[in-house]
Amino acid sequence: VAKMFVNNASGQRGLVCHYDVVCFDEVSGISFDQKDGVNIMKGYMASGQFSRGKENIRAEGGLVMVGNLDVDVEQQQRVGHLLSPLPPEMRQDTAFMDRLHAYAPGWDFPKLTPEHFTGHFGLVSDFLSECWTRLRPGNRVAAMQGRVHLGGALSGRDIEAVTKTVSGLLKLDWPDAQMQVPAADLEWMVRLALESRRRVKEQMN
Repeated sequence: VAKMFVNNASGQRGLVCHYDVVCFDEVSGISFDQKDGVNIMKGYMASGQFSRGKENIRAEGGLVMVGNLDVDVEQQQRVGHLLSPLPPEMRQDTAFMDRLHAYAPGWDFPKLTPEHFTGHFGLVSDFLSECWTRLRPGNRVAAMQGRVHLGGALSGRDIEAVTKTVSGLLKLDWPDAQMQVPAADLEWMVRLALESRRRVKEQMN
């Protein structure tokens, strides 16, 4: 927790204060050195800030958790828990799960093969990362206004998750905020965001 947020002894700010994204690889191996570690994480995921004594600290780092299902995927989707790789402190906490905006199923992503790489000029990864960093502060939710109706079945957290996912997809596919996004493209992004959020919600039942 000290590395993630703040070291109470030294006051040094943690990873979420210094990076755009903090990624947990093999999330099943996470352990917490403080009993309230998950609660600190839940508060940060809900508000974008955490406390150190009487001081509230805002940060911008997103959280990504990567894990492997060590069972047959089709069977797991039918009867298992898609968040089973999470450590018990997270997996058994529905309030924590409710703060996850999206679940991206790895089995839907194609394996990289030579045909995915260009034989011509391309963008160097660190340059592309810098481009995405510059796009991060903006909000593209306005592109949905008057064009998308999410209905009354979604909770406030559902709506926040879907709109933030759509905003991120818009930045990737239509980085210029002045460009008009075709209805078909916007519909595809909204459907993908809804499906990604639904995968999380189904694990909470």
